[in-house]
Amino acid sequence: MTELSPSKIRFWEKEIKALNPKKTSRGNRSYIQKDIDIINQIKYLIDEKGMKLVAVNKRMSQKKNPNVLSNYEIIEKLTEIKSFLNSLKSQNR
Repeated sequence: MTELSPSKIRFWEKEIKALNPKKTSRGNRSYIQKDIDIINQIKYLIDEKGMKLVAVNKRMSQKKNPNVLSNYEIIEKLTEIKSFLNSLKSQNR
């Protein structure tokens, strides 16, 4: 879902306080949609904005930043639209 390695996600869990998925009694992580959204926001801030983990942690620990979420959601929607339009384009050929 996130196209990230499990080791990177586990590393982010240690470094970023906002990312804290529930764990089963056996220690397996259980990610809900909120956790996936946080992972995607972190990925966006690091990959697209070029932020370091310290800055991401600070930003994510502040009260929910609507700009991060809305920017991420906009990019995700535009990517979906682009894929849809490309599929329509290839069907019309």
